[in-house]
Amino acid sequence: MDPNRILEVHIWGKDSQVAKIDAQCLAIAWYLSLTCSKLNNVKLVASCNGSISPTGRLPVLVDYDRQQTQLKHKVVGYLDIVRYLETQYELTLDELSPENHLINEGAIEYILKTIETTTMYTLFVNKENYEGYSRSIFSRYLPFPMQYSAPLFFRKLSYERCQGIGLLKGNTTVEEDLDDDNEEYYIQELKEMNKKLSQTGIRMGGLYERQQRDKLNELMVKENTLTNMRCIYLLGQYIETVLSMQGENIVSDDSVGNSEKETDDSTSSHIHLPNETYSFGSKLSSCDILLFACVSILTFDELPNKSVHGFVTNNFPKLVSTVEDFELAINHRLLDFEKVVSPAPSQVPTLTNTIKSYFVDL
Repeated sequence: MDPNRILEVHIWGKDSQVAKIDAQCLAIAWYLSLTCSKLNNVKLVASCNGSISPTGRLPVLVDYDRQQTQLKHKVVGYLDIVRYLETQYELTLDELSPENHLINEGAIEYILKTIETTTMYTLFVNKENYEGYSRSIFSRYLPFPMQYSAPLFFRKLSYERCQGIGLLKGNTTVEEDLDDDNEEYYIQELKEMNKKLSQTGIRMGGLYERQQRDKLNELMVKENTLTNMRCIYLLGQYIETVLSMQGENIVSDDSVGNSEKETDDSTSSHIHLPNETYSFGSKLSSCDILLFACVSILTFDELPNKSVHGFVTNNFPKLVSTVEDFELAINHRLLDFEKVVSPAPSQVPTLTNTIKSYFVDL
């Protein structure tokens, strides 16, 4: 690697701890801790600063020459960052055959579209989790007043993503399977009637209004329950699809050697887990890491609502056990990973720096 080049990957977190806010940030931090140990010019920056990213979302890789800091190349998102590191700097995990490399990338795209979206639902759409954990967690990482805008950004993005996979008001088949009484129609009708009545200025009396509010709250609870059921229904299918890769039409890569690569216990990408098989035999891939990051968030103990946690734990116990073992091992690596750094003053997500970002490339 050119000694004049600097690679910075910005994520959500603090010190050596990666925040469980975004599965892609969690995954790229794990990936870098396994691949970048020997590179001196790579930094994992827990900046929590979305204004550095062209899309407003982390993770983002910033590649620049220390002698020409104004010329910066930015890459956003887990898959594109992994591709960039592989093609530009030959940073990879265990070597895969060309066929399995393509399958691996396809699996990442599928996980991002589906399973990651369920993590976004769990964190930012599920009312109990959003109000009980996600909305307040940003105060640990962002100063006033930025701590209030970030959860709204994620919530809006999560709603859009959930609608894209039919989790929210989109998949008629799933709604018919799980919602024979069409509760959502009555919820929407009640909301619209309350809105019309409020616009007319007609007061229906305190008792009536309280009854209507109680009825609306009851229906909202039912709506949240139904959406949780849809999430579980879809999530089960998504995980089954990814896990089926391990047994269907994949040429094992166990015979593909790594003899040309230098490996030792401190820098090897191997995480040795007892009796575990990854998507491509015994070789850990970037799609495995992303899947593990999603499952880690879905089964996070600090989330108040345990419905998704319980479903994943009960129906995919081996996967959850593998993720727990992997996370324990990788967290030890992150503690010793000297490339995790604090953001520079200009990279701290303050209101002043955010305003500057509209005029100066951070």
